[in-house]
Amino acid sequence: MLSHLMRRTSSTTSQPLLFIFEVRVRVCDPAPIDPSMATTRTALSSTPPHVQSDAKVLNTHVLAYPDALPYYDTEIDHVRGLRETVEQAIEEEKQQLPYAPQDLLPPAHVPWSDKPAWTADWERAKRGESMHAIDTTRYQLPAPSGGAEASEEAWAHALRNAETQLAYMEARLNNIELLRRYGPNLWRLHNYQQEAMVAFEMRAKEHTSHEMDELNRTRKATHLHLGDKISTYESRWRDLVSRNLSIRVATLTTRANMQEIMQRTEDMKRELASMDAAQV
Repeated sequence: MLSHLMRRTSSTTSQPLLFIFEVRVRVCDPAPIDPSMATTRTALSSTPPHVQSDAKVLNTHVLAYPDALPYYDTEIDHVRGLRETVEQAIEEEKQQLPYAPQDLLPPAHVPWSDKPAWTADWERAKRGESMHAIDTTRYQLPAPSGGAEASEEAWAHALRNAETQLAYMEARLNNIELLRRYGPNLWRLHNYQQEAMVAFEMRAKEHTSHEMDELNRTRKATHLHLGDKISTYESRWRDLVSRNLSIRVATLTTRANMQEIMQRTEDMKRELASMDAAQV
């Protein structure tokens, strides 16, 4: 019987998931054998298709080729030294990879690459520099430096600045009045929309969690069911090997007894022949 037991071990976040395949081959031979297993471990690096496999398990509840039974195959957590051996095999395999694990990562994301102003401010924040303060000189009404003796152009500039500040303050008063009149209802509507969005996300989260729990329960039940089958087959294999050995021992014993009986028969025939010859 050939059974494949695949164990997934954890690696660093930036590394591809690595697997250990353990192939157990049991051989039955008519000759007396030692009922042992030949175990070969090979470390392989691959991109795991566990998402597709889990979806197939959820839909069909049957694994056509049960290579991975993590809920059943727990020797790596109970056999002393097995995890260290597996991790060492993984490290040795990683040293032989034809590519660096970092090459599998997607290209680095450059935020706001199409907005130079945002990019410059992002670089300023990374350098730890403080943000430029708001220029408040635009909101001041300074009189011309020369006072009453200032030029007509200076007084015209001060007048335009005062008119600008007056229009700005009038716009602020209008905004404040609009906020006082319509702001509370709009804020309540905004809060209602936010609460609806939060409720929707919570329902989606609960639905996803329920699907994950169902998937894990299905996987666990499938793994344990297939693991029980493997245990049954292993027990049957051991019984068959033991019966084969018993039959082999019985055959050898019977053959030895037959040879002994045949030898005794030949001896008795020779003895009878010699006795007949002596009487003649």
